[in-house]
Amino acid sequence: MSQSALRLAELQTAFQTAVLNLGPKAPAFIIDTEHASAADRFKVYTDAYRLRLVDALIVDFPALSDYLGQQGFDRMARAYIDASPSDQFSIRWFGRHLPGFLSQASPYCDRPELSELADFEWLLSESFDAPEAALAGFEEMAAIAPECWPGLKLIFHPSLRRVNL
Repeated sequence: MSQSALRLAELQTAFQTAVLNLGPKAPAFIIDTEHASAADRFKVYTDAYRLRLVDALIVDFPALSDYLGQQGFDRMARAYIDASPSDQFSIRWFGRHLPGFLSQASPYCDRPELSELADFEWLLSESFDAPEAALAGFEEMAAIAPECWPGLKLIFHPSLRRVNL
């Protein structure tokens, strides 16, 4: 790899890290232009990333979004983003801590229905994304010899989730 390509890779990594951290200060390698300051230019990227995270939460928690309304959900989502920055490569898992956030962070912790609804929606999405698995039908279960039942180990389908409300 050439020296210039290595520098480009380092620059890209530094830029990605800065955007993912959602910091207000532009990295030193972003410069002012006659049309916009470095801070304003950098803010375009952090704002877009923040909006993408909010959109991902709307997709994962549509009922919660409807329940809180657009402005209420946006406020809550931005508070969650600040409290729980994404630490996963895939945006699919970004909302996994939202139920816990809602149960602990003010003012949401005063409304337990919010964390319960978020928990339900998250578990529903986990069930939807669970791996396929074979199911034992009635005939298969009936064909098991009675002497085998005491040592039989039954397991739940991977899509099964238990909701504690």
